[in-house]
Amino acid sequence: MFTMRYSNKRAYAVKAASIGGVYREITMAGSELTNFEVGTILNPLHSQYNGVEPIADVVQIDYPARLSAMLLDPSRVTSDIDSIYPAGQLMFSAGIHTNITARLTESGEITVTKTTPRAGMVRHAGLLVQKALGFTEGVELDVQEVNFRHSGLGTSGATLAGSMAAVNELFGKPIHPLTLARHSVHNYGEEIDGDDSQLVHVKSIGGSALCGAIEGGLIITAGEAVPIYQKKLPEELKIVLGVPSDFEPAQAEMLMRAEADMSGSQISAGTRAPGVAYKLIHEVLPGLILKDLDPLKSLIFAHRWDRGSIERCSFMYPRMTEIAESLRDLQHDSRAAIISLSSLGPAFFGLTEDPPYLRQRFSDQGMETLIANVHNGTYTVH
Repeated sequence: MFTMRYSNKRAYAVKAASIGGVYREITMAGSELTNFEVGTILNPLHSQYNGVEPIADVVQIDYPARLSAMLLDPSRVTSDIDSIYPAGQLMFSAGIHTNITARLTESGEITVTKTTPRAGMVRHAGLLVQKALGFTEGVELDVQEVNFRHSGLGTSGATLAGSMAAVNELFGKPIHPLTLARHSVHNYGEEIDGDDSQLVHVKSIGGSALCGAIEGGLIITAGEAVPIYQKKLPEELKIVLGVPSDFEPAQAEMLMRAEADMSGSQISAGTRAPGVAYKLIHEVLPGLILKDLDPLKSLIFAHRWDRGSIERCSFMYPRMTEIAESLRDLQHDSRAAIISLSSLGPAFFGLTEDPPYLRQRFSDQGMETLIANVHNGTYTVH
């Protein structure tokens, strides 16, 4: 079994139930964190769902992408309890979709098509919903992702949450979408290349799941992946995405090793959380109510460029800081309503009414670009 090494020296154990109902200890002792088997429930749902029946043979959904502008308190990512990270998040929902198809079968098992990437994650999603609903029917899942793996778009979270949503829809959506999305966050893990039977524990704040579960092109969460603000953005605003053309995504477990080394700087960044909260309440939210994005842009820019966030994330891609400096002038350029790194990167994104301008700025820095709509709704069922 693969073991993760962490820089923090905290110790605790999480009681987890496997899909077969056999309990085992997942030990996070000292600076170690183990993987877990696909289908393991780290945090169960408290509601009971009995007697569900399928209402369709096939369900197909499109799940939007998440562009994470910033965490409200990065220090809370280093001090988790039962795999829950109450860091808060400010994010945008993008019309860049993961397509998921759930199909009833007679096998009685959760299966995944051969063309589906991250088969372990997808099967984990199906098993979580099967355990919650108690159905005995078989379900086959097929997933088609956008081609930006581990670049900051939240496609991993969309794959897990979207697959769970598709199975839930197949049985008439007995679990409320927000409840289901948070369930995916609190039982989160990502693929291990070459091993579809286990997942590696990856810290999830919840944005990827919530962008498909609730409405709003802009979503702010707090606490344990709870949305506290959501706003539909004007259709005139477009999202321009830029990903360095020479970026090669690492495996999830390698990223977790590197992210663990950030824990000290994340704790330090957490000292600014009270100031972030003050600006959010007294400047950003009033601005949003008055349809003024400038206070939000200022908060994001200060966090990313001036307070070290991009530098801390540069382990993902060394040229990240160089690209960021080339874009610094956009802080005062009205053609970029919002400019930010997404999550840990290396994807940069902007909201603009002048997509060709921002696309050219990204292209000049050797980035592949994509223009997308803001996604103001929830996931789409076909």
